[in-house]
Amino acid sequence: MNFDKHTIELINRLREGVLVLDERKNVIVRNRAAESILGLKIKPRDRINIENLFRSRNPELYRFLFQAFQSCDNHQDYGIVYHRKSRTVRLLASTYAHWEGNSPREYFFFIILRDITEVWRLVQREKHLLVQLRKSYMDQMENLRQIAQSVAHEVRNPIVSIGGYANLMLKKLDAGEDRPEDFMNFLNIIRSDTERLHRIVDQVEKYSDASEISLKKENIVSLFRQIIEYGKKLSLEHRVAFDAPLINSDEYQVYIDRPRFKLGLYNLVRHSILLSRSESRLKARLNFTPFEVDFTLDIPTDMQKEETPFLFNPFYSTSNRELNFDLALAQRIVMQHGGVIRAAWKPESVLRLHLSMPREKRLDRDRVRAH
Repeated sequence: MNFDKHTIELINRLREGVLVLDERKNVIVRNRAAESILGLKIKPRDRINIENLFRSRNPELYRFLFQAFQSCDNHQDYGIVYHRKSRTVRLLASTYAHWEGNSPREYFFFIILRDITEVWRLVQREKHLLVQLRKSYMDQMENLRQIAQSVAHEVRNPIVSIGGYANLMLKKLDAGEDRPEDFMNFLNIIRSDTERLHRIVDQVEKYSDASEISLKKENIVSLFRQIIEYGKKLSLEHRVAFDAPLINSDEYQVYIDRPRFKLGLYNLVRHSILLSRSESRLKARLNFTPFEVDFTLDIPTDMQKEETPFLFNPFYSTSNRELNFDLALAQRIVMQHGGVIRAAWKPESVLRLHLSMPREKRLDRDRVRAH
Protein backbone atom coordinates (compact mmCIF):
# COMPACT_ATOMS: atom_id res chain seq x y z
CA MET A 1 0.00 0.00 0.00
CA ASN A 2 1.44 3.32 -1.07
CA PHE A 3 1.04 6.20 1.41
CA ASP A 4 2.09 9.06 -0.79
CA LYS A 5 1.96 12.77 -0.07
CA HIS A 6 -1.60 13.18 -1.32
CA THR A 7 -2.87 10.25 0.76
CA ILE A 8 -1.23 11.64 3.90
CA GLU A 9 -2.75 15.07 3.21
CA LEU A 10 -6.18 13.49 2.81
CA ILE A 11 -5.80 11.59 6.09
CA ASN A 12 -4.73 14.79 7.82
CA ARG A 13 -7.99 16.45 6.84
CA LEU A 14 -10.05 13.85 8.73
CA ARG A 15 -11.52 14.79 12.10
CA GLU A 16 -11.04 11.22 13.34
CA GLY A 17 -7.63 10.17 14.54
CA VAL A 18 -5.88 7.71 12.22
CA LEU A 19 -2.93 5.43 13.03
CA VAL A 20 -1.53 2.86 10.59
CA LEU A 21 0.70 0.06 11.88
CA ASP A 22 2.95 -2.29 9.97
CA GLU A 23 3.34 -6.02 10.59
CA ARG A 24 5.62 -5.28 13.60
CA LYS A 25 3.10 -2.95 15.25
CA ASN A 26 5.14 0.15 14.40
CA VAL A 27 3.33 3.41 13.61
CA ILE A 28 4.04 4.22 9.97
CA VAL A 29 1.26 6.77 9.39
CA ARG A 30 -0.56 9.12 11.74
CA ASN A 31 -2.59 12.30 11.28
CA ARG A 32 -2.85 15.52 13.26
CA ALA A 33 -6.22 14.52 14.77
CA ALA A 34 -4.66 11.38 16.28
CA GLU A 35 -1.92 13.41 17.95
CA SER A 36 -4.50 15.89 19.25
CA ILE A 37 -6.85 13.20 20.58
CA LEU A 38 -4.05 11.22 22.26
CA GLY A 39 -2.12 14.28 23.44
CA LEU A 40 1.08 12.83 21.98
CA LYS A 41 3.70 13.80 19.43
CA ILE A 42 4.29 10.80 17.16
CA LYS A 43 7.23 10.63 14.73
CA PRO A 44 6.67 7.85 12.16
CA ARG A 45 10.32 8.01 11.06
CA ASP A 46 11.30 6.72 14.50
CA ARG A 47 9.13 3.62 13.96
CA ILE A 48 7.44 4.03 17.35
CA ASN A 49 5.75 0.81 18.47
CA ILE A 50 2.25 0.85 20.02
CA GLU A 51 3.76 -0.88 23.04
CA ASN A 52 5.83 2.25 23.69
CA LEU A 53 2.83 4.48 23.04
CA PHE A 54 0.13 2.84 25.13
CA ARG A 55 1.37 0.02 27.37
CA SER A 56 2.35 2.23 30.30
CA ARG A 57 0.00 5.14 29.58
CA ASN A 58 -3.18 3.14 29.05
CA PRO A 59 -2.86 -0.64 29.53
CA GLU A 60 -6.51 -1.27 28.71
CA LEU A 61 -6.25 0.35 25.28
CA TYR A 62 -2.99 -1.47 24.63
CA ARG A 63 -4.56 -4.84 25.47
CA PHE A 64 -7.44 -4.20 23.08
CA LEU A 65 -5.15 -3.14 20.23
CA PHE A 66 -2.75 -6.02 20.86
CA GLN A 67 -5.55 -8.61 20.85
CA ALA A 68 -7.14 -7.07 17.75
CA PHE A 69 -3.75 -7.06 16.01
CA GLN A 70 -3.10 -10.70 16.93
CA SER A 71 -6.56 -11.91 15.92
CA CYS A 72 -6.34 -10.26 12.49
CA ASP A 73 -10.10 -9.64 12.59
CA ASN A 74 -11.24 -7.40 9.79
CA HIS A 75 -13.13 -4.97 12.03
CA GLN A 76 -13.60 -4.34 15.77
CA ASP A 77 -15.00 -1.43 17.84
CA TYR A 78 -14.20 -0.70 21.46
CA GLY A 79 -15.20 2.15 23.79
CA ILE A 80 -12.55 3.03 26.32
CA VAL A 81 -11.43 5.65 28.84
CA TYR A 82 -8.17 7.28 27.79
CA HIS A 83 -6.07 9.17 30.34
CA ARG A 84 -4.21 12.19 29.05
CA LYS A 85 -1.95 14.47 31.04
CA SER A 86 -4.54 17.18 31.56
CA ARG A 87 -7.84 15.29 31.37
CA THR A 88 -9.61 12.00 30.81
CA VAL A 89 -11.50 11.42 27.57
CA ARG A 90 -13.78 8.74 26.18
CA LEU A 91 -12.62 7.16 22.94
CA LEU A 92 -14.23 4.86 20.42
CA ALA A 93 -11.40 2.83 18.88
CA SER A 94 -12.13 1.02 15.61
CA THR A 95 -9.60 -1.34 14.02
CA TYR A 96 -9.31 -2.64 10.46
CA ALA A 97 -6.88 -5.24 9.07
CA HIS A 98 -5.56 -5.18 5.50
CA TRP A 99 -3.23 -7.57 3.65
CA GLU A 100 -1.23 -6.76 0.53
CA GLY A 101 1.07 -8.85 -1.61
CA ASN A 102 1.68 -12.57 -1.69
CA SER A 103 5.36 -13.15 -1.06
CA PRO A 104 6.21 -11.76 1.38
CA ARG A 105 2.73 -10.76 2.52
CA GLU A 106 2.40 -7.18 3.81
CA TYR A 107 0.08 -6.54 6.73
CA PHE A 108 -1.33 -3.11 7.58
CA PHE A 109 -3.39 -2.41 10.71
CA PHE A 110 -5.60 0.70 10.78
CA ILE A 111 -6.75 2.31 14.03
CA ILE A 112 -9.53 4.94 13.86
CA LEU A 113 -9.97 7.03 17.03
CA ARG A 114 -13.06 9.14 17.76
CA ASP A 115 -13.38 11.42 20.80
CA ILE A 116 -16.89 10.64 22.10
CA THR A 117 -16.50 12.41 25.45
CA GLU A 118 -19.29 14.94 24.84
CA VAL A 119 -21.61 12.30 23.41
CA TRP A 120 -20.91 10.06 26.41
CA ARG A 121 -21.67 12.93 28.79
CA LEU A 122 -24.93 13.63 26.99
CA VAL A 123 -25.88 9.95 27.25
CA GLN A 124 -25.02 9.90 30.96
CA ARG A 125 -27.04 13.07 31.48
CA GLU A 126 -29.97 11.54 29.64
CA LYS A 127 -29.74 8.43 31.81
CA HIS A 128 -29.66 10.62 34.92
CA LEU A 129 -32.71 12.55 33.71
CA LEU A 130 -34.55 9.30 33.01
CA VAL A 131 -33.77 8.13 36.56
CA GLN A 132 -35.06 11.45 37.91
CA LEU A 133 -38.21 11.22 35.79
CA ARG A 134 -38.83 7.69 37.01
CA LYS A 135 -38.30 8.74 40.62
CA SER A 136 -40.58 11.73 40.12
CA TYR A 137 -43.22 9.45 38.59
CA MET A 138 -42.94 6.98 41.48
CA ASP A 139 -43.16 9.84 44.00
CA GLN A 140 -46.27 11.16 42.26
CA MET A 141 -47.85 7.70 42.30
CA GLU A 142 -47.02 7.36 46.00
CA ASN A 143 -48.52 10.80 46.70
CA LEU A 144 -51.66 9.87 44.78
CA ARG A 145 -51.89 6.63 46.74
CA GLN A 146 -51.57 8.48 50.05
CA ILE A 147 -54.13 11.09 48.98
CA ALA A 148 -56.55 8.38 47.85
CA GLN A 149 -56.17 6.57 51.17
CA SER A 150 -56.64 9.80 53.11
CA VAL A 151 -59.70 10.82 51.11
CA ALA A 152 -61.22 7.35 51.51
CA HIS A 153 -60.62 7.46 55.28
CA GLU A 154 -62.01 10.98 55.69
CA VAL A 155 -65.07 10.35 53.50
CA ARG A 156 -65.93 6.93 54.92
CA ASN A 157 -66.73 8.21 58.44
CA PRO A 158 -69.39 10.78 57.47
CA ILE A 159 -70.91 8.39 54.91
CA VAL A 160 -71.26 5.68 57.56
CA SER A 161 -72.68 8.23 59.97
CA ILE A 162 -75.23 9.58 57.46
CA GLY A 163 -76.28 6.08 56.45
CA GLY A 164 -76.58 4.94 60.08
CA TYR A 165 -78.77 7.81 61.22
CA ALA A 166 -80.92 7.65 58.08
CA ASN A 167 -81.57 3.94 58.73
CA LEU A 168 -82.32 4.66 62.38
CA MET A 169 -84.91 7.28 61.37
CA LEU A 170 -86.54 4.82 58.96
CA LYS A 171 -86.73 2.16 61.67
CA LYS A 172 -88.34 4.59 64.10
CA LEU A 173 -90.86 5.63 61.48
CA ASP A 174 -91.67 1.99 60.69
CA ALA A 175 -92.12 1.33 64.41
CA GLY A 176 -94.54 4.24 64.65
CA GLU A 177 -92.31 6.23 66.98
CA ASP A 178 -93.00 9.91 66.69
CA ARG A 179 -90.43 11.95 68.63
CA PRO A 180 -89.63 15.16 66.75
CA GLU A 181 -86.71 15.97 69.04
CA ASP A 182 -84.96 12.71 68.04
CA PHE A 183 -85.58 13.33 64.35
CA MET A 184 -84.31 16.89 64.70
CA ASN A 185 -81.14 15.61 66.41
CA PHE A 186 -80.56 12.99 63.70
CA LEU A 187 -81.11 15.54 60.91
CA ASN A 188 -78.62 17.97 62.50
CA ILE A 189 -76.01 15.22 62.63
CA ILE A 190 -76.70 14.30 58.99
CA ARG A 191 -76.44 17.95 57.96
CA SER A 192 -73.15 18.36 59.87
CA ASP A 193 -71.64 15.30 58.20
CA THR A 194 -72.91 16.47 54.81
CA GLU A 195 -71.15 19.82 55.32
CA ARG A 196 -68.01 17.94 56.29
CA LEU A 197 -68.16 15.99 53.03
CA HIS A 198 -68.60 19.23 51.13
CA ARG A 199 -65.50 20.72 52.80
CA ILE A 200 -63.46 17.62 51.94
CA VAL A 201 -64.54 17.75 48.29
CA ASP A 202 -63.75 21.47 48.17
CA GLN A 203 -60.26 20.88 49.62
CA VAL A 204 -59.55 18.09 47.14
CA GLU A 205 -60.67 20.27 44.22
CA LYS A 206 -58.41 23.13 45.31
CA TYR A 207 -55.41 20.86 45.80
CA SER A 208 -55.90 18.94 42.56
CA ASP A 209 -56.41 22.07 40.45
CA ALA A 210 -53.75 21.55 37.78
CA SER A 211 -54.72 24.51 35.64
CA GLU A 212 -51.83 26.64 34.45
CA ILE A 213 -51.10 29.55 36.75
CA SER A 214 -51.39 33.02 35.25
CA LEU A 215 -48.23 34.96 36.05
CA LYS A 216 -48.33 38.74 36.07
CA LYS A 217 -45.84 41.35 37.16
CA GLU A 218 -46.82 42.31 40.71
CA ASN A 219 -45.45 44.33 43.61
CA ILE A 220 -45.14 41.51 46.12
CA VAL A 221 -44.37 43.90 49.02
CA SER A 222 -48.01 44.99 49.25
CA LEU A 223 -49.10 41.34 49.33
CA PHE A 224 -46.79 40.53 52.25
CA ARG A 225 -48.06 43.60 54.12
CA GLN A 226 -51.62 42.25 53.84
CA ILE A 227 -50.56 38.78 55.03
CA ILE A 228 -48.66 40.19 58.02
CA GLU A 229 -51.66 42.30 59.07
CA TYR A 230 -53.80 39.18 58.82
CA GLY A 231 -51.29 37.29 60.99
CA LYS A 232 -51.38 40.01 63.68
CA LYS A 233 -55.18 39.87 63.94
CA LEU A 234 -55.42 36.08 63.93
CA SER A 235 -52.65 35.69 66.54
CA LEU A 236 -54.65 37.81 69.00
CA GLU A 237 -57.58 35.37 68.71
CA HIS A 238 -55.29 32.44 69.57
CA ARG A 239 -53.33 34.19 72.32
CA VAL A 240 -50.06 34.12 70.39
CA ALA A 241 -47.68 37.07 70.17
CA PHE A 242 -46.80 37.76 66.55
CA ASP A 243 -43.44 39.44 65.95
CA ALA A 244 -43.96 41.00 62.55
CA PRO A 245 -40.92 41.67 60.37
CA LEU A 246 -39.83 45.15 59.41
CA ILE A 247 -40.38 45.77 55.71
CA ASN A 248 -37.89 48.32 54.42
CA SER A 249 -38.74 47.94 50.74
CA ASP A 250 -41.73 49.65 49.15
CA GLU A 251 -41.49 47.77 45.88
CA TYR A 252 -40.30 44.35 44.77
CA GLN A 253 -41.57 43.38 41.34
CA VAL A 254 -41.92 39.68 40.60
CA TYR A 255 -44.08 37.52 38.34
CA ILE A 256 -46.75 35.69 40.37
CA ASP A 257 -50.34 34.52 40.21
CA ARG A 258 -51.47 36.92 42.92
CA PRO A 259 -54.69 35.18 44.10
CA ARG A 260 -53.04 31.74 44.25
CA PHE A 261 -49.86 32.98 45.90
CA LYS A 262 -51.91 34.95 48.42
CA LEU A 263 -53.85 31.77 49.28
CA GLY A 264 -50.54 29.92 49.83
CA LEU A 265 -49.22 32.64 52.18
CA TYR A 266 -52.58 32.80 53.97
CA ASN A 267 -52.49 29.05 54.65
CA LEU A 268 -48.87 29.15 55.76
CA VAL A 269 -49.35 31.98 58.27
CA ARG A 270 -52.67 30.64 59.56
CA HIS A 271 -51.34 27.19 60.37
CA SER A 272 -48.13 28.57 61.81
CA ILE A 273 -50.33 30.33 64.36
CA LEU A 274 -52.42 27.17 64.90
CA LEU A 275 -49.24 25.19 65.60
CA SER A 276 -47.93 27.77 68.08
CA ARG A 277 -48.27 27.19 71.82
CA SER A 278 -50.62 29.52 73.65
CA GLU A 279 -48.87 32.52 75.18
CA SER A 280 -45.81 31.88 72.99
CA ARG A 281 -44.11 34.27 70.55
CA LEU A 282 -44.18 33.58 66.81
CA LYS A 283 -41.34 35.37 65.01
CA ALA A 284 -41.58 36.25 61.32
CA ARG A 285 -38.70 37.42 59.14
CA LEU A 286 -38.88 38.75 55.59
CA ASN A 287 -36.00 39.55 53.26
CA PHE A 288 -36.06 40.72 49.65
CA THR A 289 -32.75 40.03 47.89
CA PRO A 290 -31.86 40.75 44.26
CA PHE A 291 -32.34 37.04 43.58
CA GLU A 292 -35.12 35.70 45.80
CA VAL A 293 -37.72 36.26 48.50
CA ASP A 294 -36.99 34.74 51.93
CA PHE A 295 -39.83 34.43 54.42
CA THR A 296 -39.33 32.52 57.68
CA LEU A 297 -41.65 31.74 60.57
CA ASP A 298 -40.13 30.53 63.87
CA ILE A 299 -42.88 28.65 65.71
CA PRO A 300 -42.67 27.58 69.39
CA THR A 301 -44.74 24.42 69.24
CA ASP A 302 -45.65 21.20 71.02
CA MET A 303 -45.54 19.32 67.73
CA GLN A 304 -43.40 16.16 67.82
CA LYS A 305 -40.23 16.27 65.71
CA GLU A 306 -40.97 12.87 64.17
CA GLU A 307 -44.14 14.35 62.65
CA THR A 308 -42.17 16.89 60.57
CA PRO A 309 -41.85 14.76 57.37
CA PHE A 310 -45.65 14.51 57.24
CA LEU A 311 -46.38 18.18 57.87
CA PHE A 312 -47.15 18.97 54.21
CA ASN A 313 -49.07 15.77 53.53
CA PRO A 314 -52.77 16.18 52.69
CA PHE A 315 -55.19 15.43 55.55
CA TYR A 316 -52.38 15.35 58.12
CA SER A 317 -53.29 16.69 61.57
CA THR A 318 -50.82 17.85 64.20
CA SER A 319 -51.52 18.59 67.84
CA ASN A 320 -55.11 17.39 67.35
CA ARG A 321 -55.80 20.27 64.98
CA GLU A 322 -57.43 19.70 61.59
CA LEU A 323 -54.91 20.92 59.02
CA ASN A 324 -56.47 19.16 56.04
CA PHE A 325 -55.01 20.24 52.69
CA ASP A 326 -54.00 23.77 53.67
CA LEU A 327 -50.26 23.34 54.18
CA ALA A 328 -50.05 20.83 51.32
CA LEU A 329 -51.76 23.40 49.09
CA ALA A 330 -49.38 26.14 50.26
CA GLN A 331 -46.39 23.98 49.36
CA ARG A 332 -47.88 23.17 45.96
CA ILE A 333 -48.58 26.84 45.14
CA VAL A 334 -45.08 27.93 46.12
CA MET A 335 -43.57 25.15 44.01
CA GLN A 336 -45.67 26.29 41.03
CA HIS A 337 -43.90 29.65 41.41
CA GLY A 338 -40.47 27.97 41.39
CA GLY A 339 -40.00 28.09 45.16
CA VAL A 340 -40.16 25.71 48.09
CA ILE A 341 -41.19 25.63 51.76
CA ARG A 342 -38.81 23.79 54.08
CA ALA A 343 -39.36 22.69 57.68
CA ALA A 344 -36.45 22.53 60.15
CA TRP A 345 -36.05 22.47 63.90
CA LYS A 346 -34.23 25.15 65.89
CA PRO A 347 -33.21 24.92 69.57
CA GLU A 348 -35.86 25.04 72.32
CA SER A 349 -38.52 23.21 70.28
CA VAL A 350 -38.86 25.94 67.68
CA LEU A 351 -40.10 24.82 64.27
CA ARG A 352 -38.89 27.00 61.39
CA LEU A 353 -40.90 27.16 58.19
CA HIS A 354 -38.76 28.75 55.50
CA LEU A 355 -40.29 29.92 52.23
CA SER A 356 -37.85 30.82 49.47
CA MET A 357 -38.90 31.86 45.97
CA PRO A 358 -36.53 32.95 43.20
CA ARG A 359 -37.09 36.18 41.37
CA GLU A 360 -38.26 35.57 37.80
CA LYS A 361 -35.54 35.93 35.16
CA ARG A 362 -38.01 37.55 32.83
CA LEU A 363 -37.56 40.75 34.84
CA ASP A 364 -33.96 40.92 33.59
CA ARG A 365 -35.16 40.69 30.01
CA ASP A 366 -37.63 43.52 30.71
CA ARG A 367 -34.77 45.70 31.97
CA VAL A 368 -32.71 44.92 28.88
CA ARG A 369 -35.59 46.01 26.63
CA ALA A 370 -36.08 49.17 28.70
CA HIS A 371 -32.46 50.16 28.26
